[in-house]
Amino acid sequence: VLFFGGNGLKLNHCRNGDEFMSVAIITDSNSGIFEKEAKENGIFVVPMPIIIEGKTYFEGIDIELDKFLELQEAGKDISTSQPAPASVMGTWDKALEEYDEVVYLPMTSGLSGSCATAMAFSQDYDGKVQVVDNHRISVTLKVSVYQALELSKKGYSARTIKEILEKEGAFAVRADRACRRPSSFSPRHRQKWPGM
Repeated sequence: VLFFGGNGLKLNHCRNGDEFMSVAIITDSNSGIFEKEAKENGIFVVPMPIIIEGKTYFEGIDIELDKFLELQEAGKDISTSQPAPASVMGTWDKALEEYDEVVYLPMTSGLSGSCATAMAFSQDYDGKVQVVDNHRISVTLKVSVYQALELSKKGYSARTIKEILEKEGAFAVRADRACRRPSSFSPRHRQKWPGM
């Protein structure tokens, strides 16, 4: 099982009835969060596989960003793959040894099948694992991870954190689509208005 991060500090508590529940925050390395940062903040990270010239590497473990960019600029054959289910669930299981619940934030379902796969497997965890699909990648995914961390510190449950992040994600998607629609004041539409 490949993962890094998590410092065993149960800082995050949420109220469930009369009990306080601890919530672990997990993401994948597409967030740009790697070992040192993950450990400092108590975040668990699942490394994304990168295939370079037929050889598989794992982000933040056996290949760093600078090396990846160097190989990319050199024109090497590079592709990515979703994390193995065993790696993802192994990280959940490890986190659940220390925490009561998990919020998992993978790369957006729009670009990878890993989110849908994770959602399917989370059904076996009786609600203890909440998979967030808020249409985020890279820097925006990282922002969401820290939002989740702050929400957990404020006492929100894993399910509520998921609902908040997905609601924000849905709003952002609608706003983006609205911005992409042709404006009635764009040059293409102005000819339809009298006197313009």
